[in-house]
Amino acid sequence: MVGYLVQFVTIASRTITSIMREPAAWLPALLTPMCIFAVQVGAFGQISGRAFDVPDYVAFQLPVAMLIAASFSSAGHAVVTDISSGYFDKLCLSPARRSVLLVGRLAGEMCGVLVYIAVLLNVGLLLGVRFGGNPLVGAMTLYALMVLFAIAYDAIGIAVALRTGSPKAVQAVSFMIFFPLLFITPWSVPREYMTGWFATLTSLNPLTYLFEAARSVFGTPDTAVITRGLVAATLFSAVTLSLCVWGFHRRLRAGT
Repeated sequence: MVGYLVQFVTIASRTITSIMREPAAWLPALLTPMCIFAVQVGAFGQISGRAFDVPDYVAFQLPVAMLIAASFSSAGHAVVTDISSGYFDKLCLSPARRSVLLVGRLAGEMCGVLVYIAVLLNVGLLLGVRFGGNPLVGAMTLYALMVLFAIAYDAIGIAVALRTGSPKAVQAVSFMIFFPLLFITPWSVPREYMTGWFATLTSLNPLTYLFEAARSVFGTPDTAVITRGLVAATLFSAVTLSLCVWGFHRRLRAGT
């Protein structure tokens, strides 16, 4: 157990260090969601109460900014780099436990996501956003939702990286999955204002329930809504992690 923890800390620390050393890896994760957040609030903030029955559009949009920041974690690209340099093969041939290569990488990336979410949450608090219930419970719920999504999204990138070893494939597949998932949600307006086929697709999207749960912690906390969000995020991450593990074992069987 001690050996596993040492290996885990080593892999996670290496991931954190690589993120800190590359501003190109973390600056977009903060600046991009802040810009989108500012544009959305600036465009719809004044009319949100009348048009959408949303009195606090800043709190309504803050989870969107957080989710976009969580999508900037770069585990897939890092794995491609390790594969290209041969470092991944060396890790697989080392005495390190195979599972720690994935778990440690994801843990390191999640540390970065926690920082992004903390920065955006503090921006929201400075703008007057407040938790509707217990602030500690609300913050923990918010972090849990965003980390579960980030794990799910990172697992997709890692799975593609293990299968193809191509940075272009990782980027293409990640964008092809993320943007439809993001846009077919109530990210701009509440779900009750949607109709037809779009409303149907929105109800099938796991991110819809994540958004609604995150927004609930800033309004009147609804246990049922928050539970649905946590369950949806957990199931989404379980599916993508399964694909990631499958891809990892397949690469090992192929002799990396």
